[in-house]
Amino acid sequence: MTRRDNSVYEFGQFRLDLAEKALSKDGKFVALTPKAFDTLLILIEKGGRLVEKEELMKRLWPDTFVEENSLSQNIYLVRKALGEEFQGSRYIETVPKRGYRFTAPVRQVSAGDMTNGTPILVAENEAPAEPHALASPLLAPFPLPRRISRTLFLALAPALTLLAIWLVWIAPRRSVVGFTENPEAYQAYARGLFFWNKRTEDGLSRSIGYFNEAIAKDPRYALAWAGLADAYAVTGYLRYKFMPANDAYRKAEEAATRALEIDRTMAEAYTALSVVRAYRDSDLPGAEKEIKKAVALKENSATAHQRYSIYLRDQGRLSEALIEIQRAHQLDPLSLTIGSNLAYIHYLRRDYDQAANCAQRVLETEPDYFQSLIALGPTLQQQRKYQEAIALLEKVRDQQKGKAGVYYNALEALGHAYAVAGQRAAAERIIAELKACPEDRDDTTYRQALIRAGLGQLDKAFALLEANSDSWTLPPVGLMLDPRFDNLRADPRYEALMSKRFGQ
Repeated sequence: MTRRDNSVYEFGQFRLDLAEKALSKDGKFVALTPKAFDTLLILIEKGGRLVEKEELMKRLWPDTFVEENSLSQNIYLVRKALGEEFQGSRYIETVPKRGYRFTAPVRQVSAGDMTNGTPILVAENEAPAEPHALASPLLAPFPLPRRISRTLFLALAPALTLLAIWLVWIAPRRSVVGFTENPEAYQAYARGLFFWNKRTEDGLSRSIGYFNEAIAKDPRYALAWAGLADAYAVTGYLRYKFMPANDAYRKAEEAATRALEIDRTMAEAYTALSVVRAYRDSDLPGAEKEIKKAVALKENSATAHQRYSIYLRDQGRLSEALIEIQRAHQLDPLSLTIGSNLAYIHYLRRDYDQAANCAQRVLETEPDYFQSLIALGPTLQQQRKYQEAIALLEKVRDQQKGKAGVYYNALEALGHAYAVAGQRAAAERIIAELKACPEDRDDTTYRQALIRAGLGQLDKAFALLEANSDSWTLPPVGLMLDPRFDNLRADPRYEALMSKRFGQ
């Protein structure tokens, strides 16, 4: 099939007009986004041949890294436009784990060849259709090779009819391993991803609801099970109050296990398990093993590279962590949480200008994003911009009031900023509030130690750390790397404490 810029492709009741960039059905316009139009055009131009996912993504987004979900959404939009939401796959066949194929016969006509509104077909010097170009819903348009006799065709007709029934009614209703052909399940999954990416308490709660809805629509939708697993895992990590952390981690492991029972190659499930291994089991090597599986299965997963960066960071391997988070940022430059993590690693590396720039770029997109605000506050403090840091962290404290772990992060950062800025009374009030917090007493004791260090009260800081150290299963990353603990690390008692607890 030779493409002409003024060509019109016809299939079934549809016309795809290249000059107008328009799709119509029975003469009526059908809404289609530009990317969805291009997706349909690529499939049609392949003339019934398989189009690999990688080829589609390269042609649709030639200069941009995108997740595979973007392609899935485009295919869904095309199918919706073609009426395949509830009527089976009449036009687009999914080849599991490989790509897609346009299966209906297509005629190419000239846009100018019209008589009384009826297209006049222009003969094309095309090769005979490949066997897989069989139109699944209708046998009538099936292009028979000329050597097959009518008698042979009639003999084959019963088998071909059964094949058509399978293609139209049975195959579309079977879930592709890991993914789904159910548009309602996909829509719920996409909404879940949107709210999961916010990382807020309300966002994660809503994402869990949407992932469960997707699973109810298609119980073998492994990607939705993996999304649910990660939503629970992040809920546990951030210690949001709507679910106890241990319950969240347990549910995360159960959902990830279910995803892997359906599809052992589901990278997103290993990514979720890595959080459970690190923060419930305190097993960073185990977490790194899980995340390496995810990266090996899906090298272009921004979330997997982000998580790998976090585990490298928490082991003090900051140079390696920076490489991984930069790769994640290349893959998903608009991710708020990845941008915030990039800022934090620059901060730990004492590259404060870079840390501030990264955090501010995130805040240009979402001015109230708490992870970047909490990363930017200590960065401004290290730049001796104390009042800016305090104003920003007071804003975070007010926003996150009552949200457990995230709120404690804000209190810790604000209390230390008050301390080094000479606002001792304000710092003491933060310490008093942390003492009164009913949840996570070990965690709040550690945070009080940071503020005492900011006040220069090293004896009290070490006493709090000694009392807190029994709860440590891994060296606290802040105590090892955060510039705000520099005055404690310069004290001989620091080495004694770490050697006593970890033999370092």
